[in-house]
Amino acid sequence: MKKFYSFYTFLFFLLYVYSTKVNACSPYGTPFVATQNISGGNLNIVWTSTTPWACNYNIRMEIVCNSAAFTGTTNYTSVCISKPSTADMNYPSWSIPLSAFCPGVTYKFRAIEVACGGFSGSGWSTTYTFTVPGTPPTLTASASPTVICPSQSSTLTSTYVGGCGSPTYSWSPGGQTTPNITVSPVVTTTYTVTTQDGCVGSLSTSVTVTIPPPPVAGTASASPNPICSGQTTSLSLVGYQGNIQWQSGPTSTGPWTNITGATITPYTTATFVNSTTIPTSECFRAEVTGCGPTVYSNAICVTINPIPTVTVPPNIIVCNVDNIATSNYIGSVTGTTFAWINDNTAIGLAANGTGNITSFTATNTTTAPITANITVTPTANGCVGPSSTYSITVNPTPTVVVPSNIILCNVASTTTTNFTSPTTGATFDWINDNTAIGLTASGTGNISSFTATNTTTAPITANITVTPTANGCIGTPSTYSITVNPTPIVVVPSNIIICDAAPTTTTNFTSPTTGATFDWTNDNTTIGLAANGTGNITSFTATNTTTAPILANITVTPTANTCVGNL
Repeated sequence: MKKFYSFYTFLFFLLYVYSTKVNACSPYGTPFVATQNISGGNLNIVWTSTTPWACNYNIRMEIVCNSAAFTGTTNYTSVCISKPSTADMNYPSWSIPLSAFCPGVTYKFRAIEVACGGFSGSGWSTTYTFTVPGTPPTLTASASPTVICPSQSSTLTSTYVGGCGSPTYSWSPGGQTTPNITVSPVVTTTYTVTTQDGCVGSLSTSVTVTIPPPPVAGTASASPNPICSGQTTSLSLVGYQGNIQWQSGPTSTGPWTNITGATITPYTTATFVNSTTIPTSECFRAEVTGCGPTVYSNAICVTINPIPTVTVPPNIIVCNVDNIATSNYIGSVTGTTFAWINDNTAIGLAANGTGNITSFTATNTTTAPITANITVTPTANGCVGPSSTYSITVNPTPTVVVPSNIILCNVASTTTTNFTSPTTGATFDWINDNTAIGLTASGTGNISSFTATNTTTAPITANITVTPTANGCIGTPSTYSITVNPTPIVVVPSNIIICDAAPTTTTNFTSPTTGATFDWTNDNTTIGLAANGTGNITSFTATNTTTAPILANITVTPTANTCVGNL
């Protein structure tokens, strides 16, 4: 067998030498990559032959990890080409499937050109690289649970995603070589897992298992405290170690109930409601757990003050300049204080104040009612309650417009006297201090027409006082007068008989009415007297040219205070 093998080898060598000599395939040129791309899941390469002989050649490639050293052993061989001339010639595009390589990993390659069937060839080409499409391998680690107490265990899980082989694992500390391990540290420890996977190389990641110190209760507080009904408070814990669980109870000694979800600091409570009229309270503490006995913080009690209400008086209606009594407000909570505002200071009250409203004099200088709304807001223990409002209406003092003083003669008819007021709805009451004028002593409304009377010989006067009333308020009286002058009379002498040519004495007329004047007429001027005149009749000479007595009638009319008397 050995002789046969040697002979075969020698024969092949002779054939090779002969072939080489006949085909003249060397010396070789160094091949290079004309084009290179990745598509369709392949590495596509076009090599260029630079060997200056017409011969049959192929390319032999060595592909290794980018981080590894070339070994000189080829692992990919192209098809043979027949080179017809000594010029450079491209090989057909060579597609190498990437399924044999790791996604996301970079590789390097080089090549030599060899005569087909030959054992030696050109020198190595330049080194080229390519990166396989895809996500590079990743390594993560987790602990469950991440926090344990001494004597407890945690499972460490490593997750290797990607790669293209079966990675090896190494944990530190511990030296375990499986992907998942169980540990029981007595102090907080960080574990590192390292993988090795072919061209990927090594990846490392760490995870920490925490051993907490024994729980410390800390100091609890609440802010704000006290609070009002409808508000919340914030619970805080400082100086603690461990896990918090807030608890509530009716008193500082419990019994205690866990508050669902209350495991943080600060923690905002739910809204508190106090529907009573006295303060109530709710107490809290923190339960702190960890690696050791459970401990509890100090208890804090939060005061929940009720919201006060106020009872105000009913609406008030008064007249101008009336005294308004003190307004006393009643609060639902002991110690309630009051702040009030007034939207109309024209009533004689300030715009705002505190406490009850003391007695004051109402004012209204207009001719119509005015109203002020008094809004009272209660406060107790710092809690502001809903406002209540009542009104104060001040009606004006009504006035009356009366006529000017009236002067009439006896038996004259008056016109109707109409009273008016700028205040809507005013009514009138009047009194007469002298009914001798023909008017009754009192009445309401306007004064109808009446016949004036004066049976005396001198003027008489009645004072009419009118008092207005509106909205229950009595106004300021106004007075005017009605004067009735008497009907004047005249006193004349007795009938006079005198002889012709005899002088008469002066005729003096008199009247009981002071200031009366006289107008006279004569119906027979043949007696020697003019037909008419005023005042007294002075002396004149009587005449009668006839043979018989003649008679003249002298008519005297008195006038006083523009009133004409009886004839």
